[in-house]
Amino acid sequence: MSLVTYWNFRLCQFPFKPFWRIVFSRRVHRKPSKFKNEFAYRNNFKKAFENVNEDSSNRIISSDVVLGQKRKKNKNKVLEDHCENNRVDSNRLRKSTSLEYRGELLFGVHPVYLALLKNKRKFNQLFVTDNKIEENNSECVSHRTEIIKMARSLKIDIKNVISKDLRYLVPGAVHQLGVCLDAEHIQLLEWKETESEVAPSEFPVWLVLEDILDPMNVGAIIRSAYYFGVKNIFTVRGNSCKMSPTVSKASSGALEIMDIYQIENLEYFIKVMISQNWKIVSTKAYNDNGTECDKLVNVLDFKLREPTILVLGNEGRGVSPIIQELCNTFISIYPSHTLHKGIDSLNVSVATGVILHCLFKSWKNLLE
Repeated sequence: MSLVTYWNFRLCQFPFKPFWRIVFSRRVHRKPSKFKNEFAYRNNFKKAFENVNEDSSNRIISSDVVLGQKRKKNKNKVLEDHCENNRVDSNRLRKSTSLEYRGELLFGVHPVYLALLKNKRKFNQLFVTDNKIEENNSECVSHRTEIIKMARSLKIDIKNVISKDLRYLVPGAVHQLGVCLDAEHIQLLEWKETESEVAPSEFPVWLVLEDILDPMNVGAIIRSAYYFGVKNIFTVRGNSCKMSPTVSKASSGALEIMDIYQIENLEYFIKVMISQNWKIVSTKAYNDNGTECDKLVNVLDFKLREPTILVLGNEGRGVSPIIQELCNTFISIYPSHTLHKGIDSLNVSVATGVILHCLFKSWKNLLE
């Protein structure tokens, strides 16, 4: 043992700290300080652990106790902040979507415009957003201006809203000009037996919708019927699609113009029309087989010579057998090639457009 080490050892035994101990034994002086800090560190953990109101049996004292409490505290704070933010957002959403309406909401520029123009409904209020429309789109500007002008002339309450409100009121809808009309349900007309005459200049075809349930199909059929000049459309009470705002939108507003009748008994209606010299024609898929095959005619070969009722059946089942027995002729759209099973027919709205076009052409040829 060297002399310096020996003196360092002896000096450490003294209860006091002389000057030379501080000078000559720095390395030895650090060790007790290090050990002291380490014991103090453990004591702090022990105290923190004892302050927790939990059972300390079978627990290991470690730094995870204090760190876990800190993480838990931070986590609770984050959760509180998240809940507070959600509460603010929900209140904000509730505040922005606290609009009420009494009827049904018409959306789309053409349904709203034509509904106000024809004035066949009872109107409650008009929702208008403050979105700016491009000045170069003069048609949109004129439509929006005309809608607001007609609403004011009809003394309809106009409410300025934000786009978020319209998305809440009519989710998934396309609001072209930021207008939405709160209106009562459209009233269907009641058919009378005496209302069966057709003017010489009118297209002598009326449509009957039997059990067509898809509003998009119904809207497209109404639009095609209006395009080709069909005057009247008939639906059966209880087994047809409701004339909803979706139908009006799919028809591009033609629902607001067309005369839609509602009948109670389709069989009775057809019998009355037969007695008044109307011809009953029903659509039929090309691949159908049955006893009426001798009545099946290609739509291109059909000649329209007299007033005709065109019956359109359900998207899947077609025209009911009872109505088929009352039909004079079945028309079908023949395909140009052999079709695969499952796609061997047309959508009912597409088929209606093709058939009406062929009938209209036949009627024009007859007039010439």
